[in-house]
Amino acid sequence: MTNAQDELRMETRRWLKYAREDLRAAEAMLGLEEMLPRHVCWLAQQAAEKSLKEMSSATWFLLDSAVFCIILSIRTPVPINHCMGGMK
Repeated sequence: MTNAQDELRMETRRWLKYAREDLRAAEAMLGLEEMLPRHVCWLAQQAAEKSLKEMSSATWFLLDSAVFCIILSIRTPVPINHCMGGMK
């Protein structure tokens, strides 16, 4: 394994660790009467976002491109294969 692969593996593990920590915090907050639902939802959203970063760390550029295409297609219909340079 190369240094770049090792770094990528460490990066993906780091994001997954952060996602799990956020999810555990959200679950712990659910049981607290004084916690507002929006705080629990925010932590759950953060966990989901970090999980996506973990899954896509090797292909972050492609994910950014796909998200841009989705946002663009919501505003004006654009065939997704056109937006991503013909990728299927």
